[in-house]
Amino acid sequence: MTRRSALPADLEAVTVRAEAVIRAHTDPCEASGDVTPEAGAALRASGYTRLTLPREAGGLGATLEEYAEAQRRLGEAGAALALVLAMHTQVVGAAFQGRTLPEPMLAALAEASVEGRLVNALASEPELGSPSR
Repeated sequence: MTRRSALPADLEAVTVRAEAVIRAHTDPCEASGDVTPEAGAALRASGYTRLTLPREAGGLGATLEEYAEAQRRLGEAGAALALVLAMHTQVVGAAFQGRTLPEPMLAALAEASVEGRLVNALASEPELGSPSR
């Protein structure tokens, strides 16, 4: 039996939706070796992209502890698709917590998150290290 935490109601609802999406789409994604378009659309529609976005920016404002619990549950539902959501929520959470990006970029991240678009970070210059710093 899966252990449940006492996530606030809005975080609980979005986590339950994301778990259901992951369970429904894991097998087709594994079979294709990729995130299927249907899985991507369902992940975006789950609302989970707003999890680590601060409430004042239109997000759900999960604390680190709440985020860890939600991700643990998604990992149990299906690790590969949970990782897709983890990449997005980590980038968004770190950017807003550290305020490492200019305000227009933070606004673009907020807009993407609210709209359900998935984002990630990449570095084109290996010697510069992680884009989050």
